[in-house]
Amino acid sequence: MNENVLVNAHNETTVEHEHIQEVLDKWTQIDDEIWAKVIVFERNRRVAKAYARAPVLTINGSDDGFDGMR
Repeated sequence: MNENVLVNAHNETTVEHEHIQEVLDKWTQIDDEIWAKVIVFERNRRVAKAYARAPVLTINGSDDGFDGMR
């Protein structure tokens, strides 16, 4: 299965578990300053993922890039 594709709502739990497992597999390599993993889906396809270093993340719909800090 392509890790970037969410086939349907029935598989949503499987996709969530796969992403959690990915974090657990990398747990010892993840910086202690990481607060969250952000996953962006568009039309059932993962288009981006990032680790956030800030405890507050604002999503405002702008075209501004994400640098992990603001």
